[in-house]
Amino acid sequence: MIKRRNQFLKKFNFNYKNIIFINDNFLIFNKIGTIKMIPTKNNEESIINYLYTYLGDLLFPLRVLSRLDITTTGLFIFPLNSCFYFKFRKNLIKNILKYYLVISKSNINFKHKKLKISGYLKKIRNRMIFSKKFHNKSVFSKTNLFFVDKRKIGNFYYYLLVCTIVSGKTHQIRCHLLYLNLKILGDMKYGGSLKSFNNLHSWKISFFYKKNFIFYTPPSLDFINLYKYFNFKKKFFYERTN
Repeated sequence: MIKRRNQFLKKFNFNYKNIIFINDNFLIFNKIGTIKMIPTKNNEESIINYLYTYLGDLLFPLRVLSRLDITTTGLFIFPLNSCFYFKFRKNLIKNILKYYLVISKSNINFKHKKLKISGYLKKIRNRMIFSKKFHNKSVFSKTNLFFVDKRKIGNFYYYLLVCTIVSGKTHQIRCHLLYLNLKILGDMKYGGSLKSFNNLHSWKISFFYKKNFIFYTPPSLDFINLYKYFNFKKKFFYERTN
């Protein structure tokens, strides 16, 4: 078990640096690499299992507020007591603002600065399907997009986006961007290219709990290198992550 744990820590760079902030109420974690947040079976490699190993016994069981997909990197919150958990669980999206960085590819020249998309998501097999109309067992979803910068290479446009979610549904941003033909680079499930990594990153979290909290984390080195390759606005990115 110790050997397997050490292999896990090395593979996913899991150490105290992944814990951005911790106090008596909550823990802010920076997810790096492709890994499950919550185990589907006992002793499965997951962030929760190894946080228990790292932190030791806790009075309050670890639960995730607004989990990330297995391929999405960045920040999320673990409540460390019931008061914090139930305060935010009731109205999660309203009380906790999350901002996602995205690099997308499209054959459409979007001239928007902002764009809102809303509609209904329904799970079919292992994917979410978007529709403007309600269907049986579908759920409402809404995402705000901010177009930060774009570059044209050949017949395609590459966009740096910031996305905020008004409703928190599974694969919401990924599915909405596919519908708009703004496919996330690296997101093979939803039409993206580049198999090496997924360019969807939970970049910023802000909320109020006795005082204002704002947390940032830079994306992966692969994301940053692609960001530099397209020569997107450096001022926007680095002022908020250094």
